Amino acid sequence: MNTKRIIGMYLAAGKSSRMGTNKLSLPLHGTALGNHALQAALRSELSHVIVVTGEEDPGQWLSPTLFDSPVRKKWHCVPAKDAALGMAHSIRCGLREAIDAYRAEAVMIILADQPFVSAQLINVLIHRYQQAVAERREFSFVAPVFQGNPRPPAILAKVLFPALMTLEGDEGARRILRFEQPAQGIAISYGDTDCFRDVDTPAEYDAIKQTSPMPLQQQSWFLSRRDFGSVSTSAIGEITGRADE
Repeated sequence: MNTKRIIGMYLAAGKSSRMGTNKLSLPLHGTALGNHALQAALRSELSHVIVVTGEEDPGQWLSPTLFDSPVRKKWHCVPAKDAALGMAHSIRCGLREAIDAYRAEAVMIILADQPFVSAQLINVLIHRYQQAVAERREFSFVAPVFQGNPRPPAILAKVLFPALMTLEGDEGARRILRFEQPAQGIAISYGDTDCFRDVDTPAEYDAIKQTSPMPLQQQSWFLSRRDFGSVSTSAIGEITGRADE
């Protein structure tokens, strides 16, 4: 398994129906909301980032700094023509690109409406993935866990690619991690609530405008780690709900 080919899939094709306007273009702490997690991904150790957009998205929310060298070489946009039919179509579009263009051995799913995802969080997940590969562990995903459930951003290994390609409508990777795969996964419990906040409604946007991302050295970083053995991931909520020894 080649750890150098972990490709980020930045899902930015949502309809923003509950917001009433393109939420990725909304101003937040000096730039458009959609740039925050993308900039974190580009500062991370991901090999490349595929930005999956709606077919008619002109990309006006993208910061001009993203087009400067050398960062411009680390990302590109791919329009998902069926994005309006749900997140699954964005995932499948990004995955096809990751496989065809980069021969991805794993992908990291990152949501564009989680502005407080940090490069440090992404790198911790990458390093844990690399460690598991070096140890020749059998595993299918690496994910942070908050309030008992796996959350994005999450790394999904090549073994899960066929399952990802079967997603339909608004189904996301969470369905696979929670219910379907008798998979082995690595979960890292995390205590920073802001990191997993997403923005879907005007009320959530108003609230997040009042919140500044904590400096990395002050974040309540990963509190514990739990490896899932050969268990059905439908039990993830139960497993991660217990305190680690």
